[in-house]
Amino acid sequence: MVTFSINSFIITTMKNRIKQVHAFWLIAILLLCNSSLRAQHSHSVSEDVSRAVGVLKGIYDDYSPKRAFDIITEVAETDSDAYAMNVLGLLYMEGIGVEQNGEQAIYWLKKAGDKGFNEAYHNLGMIYKNGKCGKKQNFELAYEAFLKGALGGSNTCQYDTGFMLYKGLGCQQDYYKALDYFQIASGNGNPYAIYMLGLCYRNGYGTSKNEEKGLELLNKSAILGYSDAIEEVLRESPENCLTDIFVSDTLLSIIPNNMPQISVDVNDTTLLKGTYNGFVIMYDWSGQHVLGEKPVFLNIDRKGEEAFGLFILGTDSIPFSARITSDGNLEFKKTYVNLNERYTFNGKARYMFNNTEFDIWNDKIIGKISLYSLTLREPERPMYIELYRECAEIGSNIDNDRYISTTPNPFETSFDAIFQLTNKTTATVRIFDKYGMPVWQKSLGTLEAGKHRITLCPSIKSGYHILNIAAGKQVLRKIIVKKGGSR
Repeated sequence: MVTFSINSFIITTMKNRIKQVHAFWLIAILLLCNSSLRAQHSHSVSEDVSRAVGVLKGIYDDYSPKRAFDIITEVAETDSDAYAMNVLGLLYMEGIGVEQNGEQAIYWLKKAGDKGFNEAYHNLGMIYKNGKCGKKQNFELAYEAFLKGALGGSNTCQYDTGFMLYKGLGCQQDYYKALDYFQIASGNGNPYAIYMLGLCYRNGYGTSKNEEKGLELLNKSAILGYSDAIEEVLRESPENCLTDIFVSDTLLSIIPNNMPQISVDVNDTTLLKGTYNGFVIMYDWSGQHVLGEKPVFLNIDRKGEEAFGLFILGTDSIPFSARITSDGNLEFKKTYVNLNERYTFNGKARYMFNNTEFDIWNDKIIGKISLYSLTLREPERPMYIELYRECAEIGSNIDNDRYISTTPNPFETSFDAIFQLTNKTTATVRIFDKYGMPVWQKSLGTLEAGKHRITLCPSIKSGYHILNIAAGKQVLRKIIVKKGGSR
C-alpha cells in the first residue's frame, strides 16, 4: 500500500488557489507565452516584443494595448521573429488588442511553426480542436498540427498528440502510441502528461495494469497542482473496474465484453414504432473495457420519416424527436441529457444526442448511440444499446413490470423482489447506483422455473438505484428507491 503525501488541507488549499485565479490571468499565462514556455525554444525574443506582451498582460502600463499590438505586428512582419508571429496569432485568435480573426490567427501561427517555434502548433491545433474564432471543429486538422509540433520537440504538443491518440480524436485510437507521447512529455515535468500517464497505468491502457504506479504518478501530478489529478487520487477504483465483474460472470454473458461492430442491416424499419426495453453499455475509448451499464426504456411513435417519444436512460427521462433515415437509424433533433462524467470538476457533463446506428432483426434491436459532450466539446465514449420489443417473450430479456416488481418501493431497510423465471437456472442479484456503478450484490443460487418472491436487505445509500437480476438468458431490471441514510 502506497502512502500518499496529499492530505485534506493540501487539497483544499490547491482548489482554493485555482478558484482565485482571475480569468484574465488565465488567458495571459496560457496564451501569451510566459517565460517558462519561451525557455523551450532557441529563438531570441526582442525587448520590444517582450515589453509589449507585458503591457497586454497588465504587467506594464507604458502605453496602450493598441500600441502593444502594433509593435508585435511590426516585428512579426519583419519575417524573422517566430515568437512575435506566435503572439500575433494568439492575439487574433483571442481578439486581444484587435478584432478576432480566425484567418489571420491561422496564418500567423502556421508561419511561426514553419519558422521553428513549435509551440505555435499547439495554439493552431486548439483552434481546430475547440472550433475557436469562427472555425468549425476539426479533429483531423487539430491532430495534424499537434503531431507537427510534437515531432519538432514541443513538450506541449507531445502531450496534445498523446491526448488525441488516447481518445481517437482525428486519428486511429491507440493507447500504446498515446503512452509513448505521455512518457516523453512527462519527462519534462508536464503535470498533464504525468496525469494521463497515471491513468494509463492505473487502468492498464497501453501497458500492463499497475494501480500502485498509476497512483504514484497521479499523486505527483496532484502535487504539481493539477486539480483533475487530485480528484482522481481520491477515487477508490479505476474507471474500468466493472470490466472484471462483467467478464468473469457467466450470468452476464449477454453483455458483450467488447464494443461490438454494428453492421446496419435493417429487416423492417416499422419495428421502430413501439415500446422497447433493454440496456446500454458504455465502454472505454478503445471499446475493450466495460465502464458502466444502465437499463433503457424506449417508446417510439412515428409519422412518416419523423420519430418522437420518450427515452429513459437509467433514471433520466429524455423526450426526443428525430428523423428516421433510409436505413432505419435515428438522427436526433436538439435532444440533451446531463450525465455523470468522471473527468469533469463537478462530476456532471451535458450531452447532445447525435444519432444511433441500428441493426434490427425481428423483435431485437442492437446498435450504437453517439453522444457529444457540450461540456468537454468532444464525442462521448462508445455506447452499445440492446433493446427488445415489448411483445417479445420473457426469454428475450425484457425488463417489464409483468415479470418483475418490488415492494415496498421506496423502501427503508428491506424490500421483496417478485419475479418470474422461464427456466431452472442460477441467479445473481446486483444493485447499481444511478451512474451505473455496482454497489451491492448477492447470489440467489439455483432457482426453479416459475414465480419467486425474495426478501433483500441491501446496504446501500439513499436515492435511486437499479435492481438487476441475471438468471441465465433473462436479465430483469427495475428502478428502486432507498429512503433515509445508508445502513
